[in-house]
Amino acid sequence: MKAAQIIAGLWFLFIPGVNIIDPIPDFIGYALILYGIYGISNIDYSFSDAARYFRFLAIAGLLKLPALYVYFISGEEERTWTMLVMSMIFSAFELIFGLFAWKNFFEGLDARIVNSGQTGALDRTVTKARRATYVFVIAKPVLCVLPDLSILSSGDYGIVTDSGIFSLSQYRGLFTVIAMFISLIIGIVWLVITARALGAVKKNSAVIENIRLSVEEYEKNTRRVKVKSLLVALSFLATGILFSLELKIEGYCLIPPFISAVLMCMYFAVTSRLFGKTAKRGLFLSAAYGVFSTAGWILGMIFTDKYYTGDDGAGFSSVIKYMIGRNYAVMDELIVIAVLCAVAAVFFAASLFVLAGTLSMAVDDYCGIQQVGFDGTDVPESVLRHEKAEDANIKKSLKGRKKFFLFIAAVTSLCSAVFTMLQIYFGEFFMIDLIVRIIFVTYAFLWVLKIRDAVKLKEGLDNK
Repeated sequence: MKAAQIIAGLWFLFIPGVNIIDPIPDFIGYALILYGIYGISNIDYSFSDAARYFRFLAIAGLLKLPALYVYFISGEEERTWTMLVMSMIFSAFELIFGLFAWKNFFEGLDARIVNSGQTGALDRTVTKARRATYVFVIAKPVLCVLPDLSILSSGDYGIVTDSGIFSLSQYRGLFTVIAMFISLIIGIVWLVITARALGAVKKNSAVIENIRLSVEEYEKNTRRVKVKSLLVALSFLATGILFSLELKIEGYCLIPPFISAVLMCMYFAVTSRLFGKTAKRGLFLSAAYGVFSTAGWILGMIFTDKYYTGDDGAGFSSVIKYMIGRNYAVMDELIVIAVLCAVAAVFFAASLFVLAGTLSMAVDDYCGIQQVGFDGTDVPESVLRHEKAEDANIKKSLKGRKKFFLFIAAVTSLCSAVFTMLQIYFGEFFMIDLIVRIIFVTYAFLWVLKIRDAVKLKEGLDNK
């Protein structure tokens, strides 16, 4: 159990949200918690169930982004009701699955404490954290959606009084502030109590030793554990590649780049035990790419919103050229964004280069077909030769894709840096940037899926 990662995940969860808007994305917190308990999810059914529910919560957090897009494209009259419906759906999901996730997590933790004979002060500390967690998991989604329910008192749903129809919706802003304040207080108390309990567990050598021995016993079949880790990591990577597609409308990038960076970091983190320093190097490069690309994305959004004046981009372009021609500070802003985009492109290309290396290592060690004859039975030599030849052909075919992957990755990185700046400057969308990105995403996504299928075929996991 990686208590530090779990505690880090708590910091992304205690901040209250407004409707479906998370000031600090919850899915990052759930991903960190999932990473923290992933290594122990196989030693106890409770931890396994907790990991599954945390995975659902992380996915729900990701789905809030397209839900926001649906809200913004809704008509003015439908927006209020759209937000209410989506807020109620996500809040109900977080409440139900959050209770199941934390319930199973603490049940697994209690079992480890009891097995190590550490009942007493530690048990009481964890019990307090459990109770505080239940309060927080119930309060946060309820307080998030409660202010929006005030709109039910508007229009035909208003409260009829002697002086007319009284609507609570006019106090919606006040209710939101009060709810956020209460939720923040509860969140801070929960964070302190839970972080203290997890810190106490981390410092208890008996509990940690019990967990370590259980993990070692499970990992006697090391290869099967590594294969399952690799399959999970490849799933993260395939999703991250899809989210690296930059869809832009009027200068606005609809998919924040940090989503792809986080998923790539999760791939490298999970495979760090398989590929060692190579994966750790990729983790650093992906994290750096996420930081610089997100900074450039935020400044680009602010810049576009600040200077865009026309629906067709003409007004935007003329304003920029006018201000640059008179040495206004807008040139400095463009230079900052250009530097951030260029640095992000370099780190993106470097992380993809390391990624290609790890995928080649995966092909060498885990891909191919499951050769017969290793169970002690007699198999004709001709069959074995055929199986080995087919295994070699599969590996050769998969590794042969690496060169084109590196080429299209370099072209994509270059286009991302160049055309982002051209779009900001001219206020126009360049189709070639999207075409190159689609080619890269499609090719990389299919390559990763083929490797994943070859891993399953090699290990005989197709029907398991």
